[in-house]
Amino acid sequence: MRTLAKENSALNRSNSFTFKDAQKQWQEITSNLNSVAKGSKKDWKQWRKTWTDIKKNTKSRAAENRKHCMKTGGGPPLKFMDERDNEVLNIIGTVSQEGHRSVKETNVDFTFQETDDVDNEDEILGRQCHTLLVQVDDIQVMDSQMTDDINGDIMKQKKQEQSGIVEPLDEIPEKSINYENERSSKKLRMSKTKKFESSYKMNKDFLNVVDQRKNMEQTYYEAKIEFMEERKKYFKKKTQIMKEGVEVLRDIRNILLSSSEQDLAGE
Repeated sequence: MRTLAKENSALNRSNSFTFKDAQKQWQEITSNLNSVAKGSKKDWKQWRKTWTDIKKNTKSRAAENRKHCMKTGGGPPLKFMDERDNEVLNIIGTVSQEGHRSVKETNVDFTFQETDDVDNEDEILGRQCHTLLVQVDDIQVMDSQMTDDINGDIMKQKKQEQSGIVEPLDEIPEKSINYENERSSKKLRMSKTKKFESSYKMNKDFLNVVDQRKNMEQTYYEAKIEFMEERKKYFKKKTQIMKEGVEVLRDIRNILLSSSEQDLAGE
């Protein structure tokens, strides 16, 4: 599957790549995967979900390793990344979200065009929806990583409080004269605050993307309904004209028959 995804690298990121193009390539990939003897048999949506899960899990392991190396000053990785994981990372590239380094940011371009051609409108909507789905996938992955980090810090602090190693942050005496511990506590507060702010921002961005997609779909369907109404009026008018034409032809036929009968009677 990694080989097929690598050969179809446009599935990962492309502003000009439409949903129809992606669906066609996934169907081709599905045909190849399902032809493997004793292999899994899935439809193209299920294989796409499998690939999304592989990307998510690989990104999570890579992010945890980067965070661990930063804490230890370049120590050994926390989780082993095998050759398959590295191959997946090379295929999907790097994604930037606040709170994570190593960073390219996904761009979302919207191209709104006025057209009476339904196929062109479907093409535009498909391209924009594909780009939005890519960004939503990346935001969900990074939000999951950020949530895990925050929950991990909270659990660690609770264990320390229960074991009596450190005092809870909210109960640190104001008269403490250990300035080093005080600076560390402030740094810890700021670090957690930044993580919560980053998580909030990513969730807000995710909701904005969903709203944009909803508004885009609403605009598209409103335009399509208007187009279908105009098309209905056109065919109704065309049908009326054809009926009138038939009536005219029938009258002409009757006149010609009557004239022919009169000529025969005169002879």
